[in-house]
Amino acid sequence: MLGQCAPYSWPLPYTTCVEPHHPKVETTDLWECTDRILASESVASTVCRGVAVAVNALMPSADAPAPTWIPRLLDEREWPLCDPHSPLTSFPWVVQSTPGLLNTHSVRQYVCILADRFRMSACDLAMAVVLLEAAEHRCPQIVQPYTLRPLLYAASVVARKLTCDNCIPTVEFYNATADLFTNVTPFAAARIEEQLLVLLDWNVPMDSKVYDVYTTALYDAGLWPGQPNERATLLSDGVCNTEIV
Repeated sequence: MLGQCAPYSWPLPYTTCVEPHHPKVETTDLWECTDRILASESVASTVCRGVAVAVNALMPSADAPAPTWIPRLLDEREWPLCDPHSPLTSFPWVVQSTPGLLNTHSVRQYVCILADRFRMSACDLAMAVVLLEAAEHRCPQIVQPYTLRPLLYAASVVARKLTCDNCIPTVEFYNATADLFTNVTPFAAARIEEQLLVLLDWNVPMDSKVYDVYTTALYDAGLWPGQPNERATLLSDGVCNTEIV
């Protein structure tokens, strides 16, 4: 059982009192990214909206039992991804008086930002949700407002690496979000990714049928009323592997 033998948890990164090394980006750029994906009828953008729905569904209810163990590196109450110089707001994620009340818009915006920064396709997004749900299955209640951002970051990185023919170094994902996760170093980003794989016991589902089911379900969840339905061509390589735009 998880409570009897918890997977290894990396120690928290060593921090020193130094000046921030990331420039603060314009918040409007982040809003434009979210608005663009929400307005788009592309397959990847539609699946992205479905991911936000799925992630919200994973959040614990108000009467859910407390998690038995959370790796400190994935707990933003212990080690936040962002310092005061980040354009992202951490308060809704870290300070939650009642479980299950995380703002839906906050989740949707975070999903859109990761998908945009990592240039994720519908297949990448579906795999990220599969990995997130697998972590929740192995470690019940590990998906919390204060763990979601590190968990989804790691799941997105692993998914992007597994679905890409070319090897993408971890530092590229760090660089893509360095202006946002201003309390993270390249080494810490690699540790977050590895911590997720440790939680999964290094077992990643590889059945293509599983990802087909998830991709279709996420697409259906992200459809706007009246949006043309491209479900018939959704699973073709040319459509499913097209990066978000």
